[in-house]
Amino acid sequence: MKHQILAVVFILTVAALYVPSGTGGTRAEEDLHPLSLYLHQDNVLNTLPPQKTVPSVSTLSEGDTLDFTLSYPLTSDMTLRGYELTPGVYGVRLLLEATGGIVESSARLSATLYVVKGSQETPIANGTFTGSQISEQLKPMPFSGGGVEVQLTEGSLLRLRLKAEKVQSPYRITVTYDSTAARGRLEFAGDNLISDDILLKILDRDGKETSEIEPNLPSDMRRVTFQITASDSFGVYDLAQLNITVSDTGGTDYLEHQFSDFPSSGDGSYTYNYTWDYPANIPAGTLTITIQIVDQSGYEALKNFTLEVAPCGVYLSADVTEGSGAPGETVSYEVSVLNTGAESCKRTLEVESMSGGWSASCTPTSLTLGGGESDTVTVSVSIPSSASGGDVATTVVTGRTTGGKVSTIVLTTEVVSTGGFIFTLVGENERSIQPTEYTVFSLNVTNTGSATDTFHVYTDSAPPLGWNITLEGGSSDFPGHVVGRSATISPGRVETFYFTVEVGSDFESTSYSAVLKCYPESQGEGSARSITLTVTISGGGGKILQIDPGDKVQTSQVTSTSGGSLRYSEAVFIFEVHNYGSETWTVDLQATVPSGWEVNMRDSVSVAAGESERVSLGVTPSPTTLANEDSGYMITLSASVREEPDVVDALQLWVKVAEYHKVTVTSELENVEGVEGETLTLNITIKNTGNTEENVNLQVTLPEDSHLNVTLSRYTLRLSPSESATVQVRAEVEGKIKESVTETVRITGYYGEDSSSSVDITFTFKPSRAPSPSGAVVWIVLMAVVVAIAIFFFTKPKAGAGREGGGEEEGPEARETLAGVHM
Repeated sequence: MKHQILAVVFILTVAALYVPSGTGGTRAEEDLHPLSLYLHQDNVLNTLPPQKTVPSVSTLSEGDTLDFTLSYPLTSDMTLRGYELTPGVYGVRLLLEATGGIVESSARLSATLYVVKGSQETPIANGTFTGSQISEQLKPMPFSGGGVEVQLTEGSLLRLRLKAEKVQSPYRITVTYDSTAARGRLEFAGDNLISDDILLKILDRDGKETSEIEPNLPSDMRRVTFQITASDSFGVYDLAQLNITVSDTGGTDYLEHQFSDFPSSGDGSYTYNYTWDYPANIPAGTLTITIQIVDQSGYEALKNFTLEVAPCGVYLSADVTEGSGAPGETVSYEVSVLNTGAESCKRTLEVESMSGGWSASCTPTSLTLGGGESDTVTVSVSIPSSASGGDVATTVVTGRTTGGKVSTIVLTTEVVSTGGFIFTLVGENERSIQPTEYTVFSLNVTNTGSATDTFHVYTDSAPPLGWNITLEGGSSDFPGHVVGRSATISPGRVETFYFTVEVGSDFESTSYSAVLKCYPESQGEGSARSITLTVTISGGGGKILQIDPGDKVQTSQVTSTSGGSLRYSEAVFIFEVHNYGSETWTVDLQATVPSGWEVNMRDSVSVAAGESERVSLGVTPSPTTLANEDSGYMITLSASVREEPDVVDALQLWVKVAEYHKVTVTSELENVEGVEGETLTLNITIKNTGNTEENVNLQVTLPEDSHLNVTLSRYTLRLSPSESATVQVRAEVEGKIKESVTETVRITGYYGEDSSSSVDITFTFKPSRAPSPSGAVVWIVLMAVVVAIAIFFFTKPKAGAGREGGGEEEGPEARETLAGVHM
């Protein structure tokens, strides 16, 4: 009896476990369409549609069987939906011609459809046809387990088995099938085309996977390759057509391409590569790539992918990338900067530092260009005086955009023979001074020959009235010129000459240009090299406006921040307005400053004849002004006399804006909760609120003995002023936890001069728990326990049963009887 109890409990428990806890995912019914599989034998596998005539006749005697393999193994799961054969009964339809020599009612033809996975056959549909039913071409085969659908798994195939029964000798059942004539096939509905089986990789011109194109690259570089992988449930050889379309959100089509030359045979999936030379001037935004595949039955599946059009990009090029020059000379290159993006944005140019005394610079260092626009910058490479003929140096120029695009170009400069000497200038060859000021130019002469020689330096450019020039250096005068000096220089040695230009308070011209020449005595004047120097008087004469030369440059500091905008200190200039006339003047004053700057100055001042008036000019940079401590921002102060319209003057002043480093790190969330095994993500924003470009390094700080693994999508950033960037934070708990874990993580951004900004984020993870059994399982298990207890009580021996003479002790016979439950 105990065996029976255990059997009941086992059956109920198995039944409970068989109750499904949820419904498996199925594809929408509209994805299914009529399919036909054609009969064939001898392991010669045909494709889904008939490809050739395979007429065959087989005769079946009593007990004979005939197997048909219907398809290649499925390359993916497929839903097989039956037709409604009779009301409420679903299955497949077999179209097959079969006749008997003499059709008798006892003759019978059975047909069974199996799904085969490995060596295991599972029947899924069957039908038995007797008498005249054998001759009917349409033979319905209901599903073995009822229902409407059968799920076929990847790697399985279908097999049809025919068997003749009760056929009287010498008669036979004759089976005739022909693929092309559509005799001998199995019909049902299925989903052999699945959009999820369409895959796309987009490769750039270098073969690297990308998700973005630059719409205004040079024509020979506007190229991507679509690597499309497509298949169906029966193998790629059943595909008839592949269509590719590319369009933007406004409905403009940029590509319509069709491909139909699929191979006649294949296995698994088929990969098609299409190289698209996309047009220029595609607007920024998202392109939709639609991949559509069509099988040979005319049914289709499609899948959409996206491709971003970059709003900003950069490409550097140059007609000439190789140059040459003598030691001490500067070689210039014109580099074209192209905005390869679709919208206007800023590009910065950097020149890689050079070693061995070489140096290079770029002018200008930034450009703002519209989509597809280009402009040129000048890269100047200075060859050191110590360089030798034949030396070669490379200069790397890098262009960057605010969106992170980078382009580089390499310039090559070779040192050529100098013919024995070089003549170079230290510093700029164009300068400006105020009246009564002077400036000194340093000129170096290097003997690169193999013998000592005497070198002559001179100019025949006489200065205007009110100007004065002198030339010092060397060891003797060089007469016969406006100014001239000579020096005897040994091989490899350098001699410096100093050319001084001075202007008084009363002068005839506001500028002076001089041509300084040098030649070695051994080679004659015909070998002379020349340098042109230019000096101008800033302000147009200095007759009305005067200022101490040391006060012409002021520095504006950042004093505070407010609402993300910078606030600068006021730069104050004290100057004098002088009246050299014989009557009182009313002098109108005006200051020209960069856009958005504030000006604090009187509009006019009254000055008596022969007197001066001190006036202050205060300027405050706008909140968006960028740091510029190299050259400063120019301020033009102009004055005009109302009583003397022809009397005007001007001063040029400079405001240098000090660098202010400030970066803020903020988080979209302060507290995030999740479950063990889950990866939590959130975004932090890093913004440059200073006035100079910053390199920001991000660091994650975890508590001691942390249970978390926290990573960032980026750890280094380069931000222009007011630019912000988003970084994703990913957190997950490491290992198993028994109780909730709450930890605060600090993310710090380090930037200019070891400054920092940080944000704290609290993550909470709860332990995961095993899923509870479904309600149906619980109830059935409880019912099994109740039934088992009830059976136990019903089968329990009555009191005293098995005892001899009503004694108290249980004898061996009673124990043996109880143990018999287990026999």
